[in-house]
Amino acid sequence: MMLLTVLAACTNKAPDNSADAPFEIGALASQIWIIDPDTDAEDGAGFLILSTEELSCADVSAAGDDLDELVLEGQGLLFMLRYNSWGDHEHGQDWTGLWMSGYAYSASRGERTMLSLAFSDSFLYFLSGYYSWYGGSGTWVDVTGATDGLQGSYTTDYWSGEFDAISCGEWDEEPRDTDRHTGWDSW
Repeated sequence: MMLLTVLAACTNKAPDNSADAPFEIGALASQIWIIDPDTDAEDGAGFLILSTEELSCADVSAAGDDLDELVLEGQGLLFMLRYNSWGDHEHGQDWTGLWMSGYAYSASRGERTMLSLAFSDSFLYFLSGYYSWYGGSGTWVDVTGATDGLQGSYTTDYWSGEFDAISCGEWDEEPRDTDRHTGWDSW
């Protein structure tokens, strides 16, 4: 039982908070990876959610790509990864490797886009955008494993650490209330 407690403490470790971080992110209660149901070898999208609140796969799946209400209860980080592969699509659905804030291009592999946000006190804060328009230039995610969830490390201007996210599969594509829709699917 003691070993299980030690292992749980290691996987729920808090991010390293920089001295000038605008808020401190505590121990991560949830580390979740979920993908768009339209993901295929040509293009795809997924969300890596690191939160101090307990989130279930059912809650995340029901939220789909409209995560603002879901993540605002705690504090944490949200990384949105998207790829567009071309040619023989041999690299499609390959989430491993380096993802940096904004847009990346490879003539042989395709395109990658990563947006990153922090959330706290009912606000979502953009750390980086498509071409880093929203500030923050030191954000990256290095995915070292993607067979059963997503594993790796991350760094932002204020927080860094490692993750071992469980896979929640694909989010639900059921129609949602358009009055509360934020348009995350248009990123």
